[in-house]
Amino acid sequence: AHMFEGRLATLQIGYLIMEGAHGIGKSSNCQQFAPSSERVEVLGTYALSERGRGITPAHQAQPEVFFDWLNSLWSSSVSGKPARLQELSYPELIRSSHKRLQDLANRYAAVGKIGLIFIDGLNEAASAGTDALKRLTALFPPALPTGLVIVITGVGLDAHAASIGTVLQGPVPLTLP
Repeated sequence: AHMFEGRLATLQIGYLIMEGAHGIGKSSNCQQFAPSSERVEVLGTYALSERGRGITPAHQAQPEVFFDWLNSLWSSSVSGKPARLQELSYPELIRSSHKRLQDLANRYAAVGKIGLIFIDGLNEAASAGTDALKRLTALFPPALPTGLVIVITGVGLDAHAASIGTVLQGPVPLTLP
């Protein structure tokens, strides 16, 4: 966790890729991470690796599901209430997701903080097909604005680089033993 937080401090914006074998604690790290710095605030974890009660990687990989989660994250941070569900076309989902991430970043940058979002088990989206993975990752902007860090965890993400696109090109992965 110390190495992870050190990496966050030097990064301050953008994507951080956390790679490692199954069962070494990537998901636990996402759920239990408590930053020691006052400047870092965990906004939430979008878990593709979670299973149970109708939650499957195929369900979580749907762009609408991710956007609803992100929109609720935003709404809760602003008004304390969950967002209304919206019916949006795929291009609108991409635009709206990018805008929501920008809004969250602006909110944190304005107070000199870093908002942290975990996308846990991105490789699981590929189990729903490479198209599903592409459609989901299109909702992540190629570059993140100041004030926001998205940590993407997964196993063998390199194998899916073509589907994940630009998100994987910038960051140097933090490989867990």
